[in-house]
Amino acid sequence: MRLTGNLLGALFMPFIILLAPAQAQTTNLDETLVESQEITLENLPKIYSEAVALRNQGNFNHSEELLRQAIEAGERLFDGNDPNLAQLLNQLALTLEVQGKYQEAERTVLHALEIDRVSVGEANSNFALHLNTLAFVLEAQGRFEEAAQNYRQSLNILEVTVGVEHSVYATILNNFAETLRGQGKYVEAEELLRQAIEAQKKSGSPDTREYVFMQNNLGLALQEQGRYREAELVFRKLLEDAKNIIAATHPEYALVVNNLALTLESQGDFAGAVDFYQSSSGIMRDAFGETHPRYAMALSNTGSALASLGRHEDAISTLVNALAILEQSVGEAHPQFALTLNSLAGAHLSARQYSQAKTLFERSLMLTEASVGVLHPRYSLVLNNLARVALNQNRLDEAEALYREAIEVSEQTLGSNHPDYAIHLGNLGQVLSLQGKTDEARGLLLKAMSIFEAALPPDHTYIQETRRRLRSLP
Repeated sequence: MRLTGNLLGALFMPFIILLAPAQAQTTNLDETLVESQEITLENLPKIYSEAVALRNQGNFNHSEELLRQAIEAGERLFDGNDPNLAQLLNQLALTLEVQGKYQEAERTVLHALEIDRVSVGEANSNFALHLNTLAFVLEAQGRFEEAAQNYRQSLNILEVTVGVEHSVYATILNNFAETLRGQGKYVEAEELLRQAIEAQKKSGSPDTREYVFMQNNLGLALQEQGRYREAELVFRKLLEDAKNIIAATHPEYALVVNNLALTLESQGDFAGAVDFYQSSSGIMRDAFGETHPRYAMALSNTGSALASLGRHEDAISTLVNALAILEQSVGEAHPQFALTLNSLAGAHLSARQYSQAKTLFERSLMLTEASVGVLHPRYSLVLNNLARVALNQNRLDEAEALYREAIEVSEQTLGSNHPDYAIHLGNLGQVLSLQGKTDEARGLLLKAMSIFEAALPPDHTYIQETRRRLRSLP
C-alpha cells in the first residue's frame, strides 16, 4: 500500500497489491495445517504452512512466534546453509515487514540470501524470489532505488531459470512496476504492468488472483497519471471479472472496490466514493471481523472520503474507530497507525478545527519518524500537512519552514522529478506569494509546472491548479 499525493496533502491510501514471494514459490511444503506445535522434520512443512496461513489471516504475532520456533528447529534439524532454512527466514521477513518491523525484516531476508548463495547459488529461482522479498522490505522503507536494483536482478535470474512467460516472472514485473510508481515513473510503471499482464496470460493461467492484482495495479498507474476515466473503466471491468475468480465476498475483491472508490474521489464524486468505500469496509469486516487491521484501513479510507464530503462528525468518528482497532491489533508503533492518525488530523483540518489538527499531525509526525524514519515520503507528507495548518492560521513563517523541510525530505527520498516533490514546491510557492516574495514564488511554481508537465497529462488537476496560482501572482 502506498500514499497518493495531492495538492492539499494525501489523506487516504489506495490498496496496492504487491505479490509476495509466498504466492510464487514452487515448494514441496505441505499446505495442511497442524495442531501440534512440537516441531520435527516430519511436521516442519505443516508448521511452515500454518505460519503463512496465520499471517494471511492477520494473526501476525502468532505467525512470527511459530516461524521463530520453526527456524530454531530448522537450525537443529538442517545444516546451517540448508535452503529450507532460507525459506523459513524469508517467510519470517515477510511477517516482520507486515508488522512494520522493517530493519529486522531486512536483516532476516539478507540472512536467507546468504544461505542461498552457499546452498543453491545466485542463478536460482529461490534466490531471485528472496531478492523480491528484500526489494519489498526496502520499498516499505522508502528506499526505492535499492528496491529497483533488487527487482532488476531478480528478473534477470528468472528470465533464465523460468522464462519471461512464466507467472513468477509476471509477479516480479508487477512488483517492480509498483516501485517505479512509487518513484513517480508512472509511464514506465504502466508499461511494465501491461507486460506483466501479457506474461500472466501467456503463462497458461490468466484467470487467477495474480491477474486480478495486476489489473488492479494497472488501474492505479492510470489513476496516478490523472487518467481517471480510464482507471475507472479498468476497475469497473475488473469488478465483473473478479467475481468469477475470487468471488464478490473475498477481501481481495474489496481491494478493487476500494480503488474504484479512490478513482471516483479523485474525480470529485465524493458521495459515490463513500458508497464504494463503505462496501469495501463491509466486505473486510465480514471476512476478518471488526478487530482486524485490514478492516481498520478500509475504515480509514471511508473516513477520509466522508471528510471530503463535508460530513466531518461522521469522518472523525469513523477514523477514531479505525485508530482504536489499529492500536489493539498492531499497536501505535506500526506505520499504519501514524498514517491513520494523519487522516484523522486531516478530517479535523477539513472541519477547520486547527488546534486539534495540529496536535494530531504533530503526534503523527513523531510516530512516523519512529516507524520509518525522517527520510521517508510519509514523513514529508505529514510535514506538508502541518504546514497547511500553519498556513490556515496565517503563521506564514512557520508554514514556509515546514514546506522547505518537506521539500528537502521529498527530494532525498523521491527525487527532484517526482510529482509529490512538485506538490511541495507549489505549496511553498503559494506561501511565498502571500509573503510578497513574488519572484521566488514564481520560480518555484514554474519548476513545479515543469515537473507536472513531464509526468502528467495536460488536463491534470495539478497542472490546472499550478496555472491558477501563477496567474494569481502580481
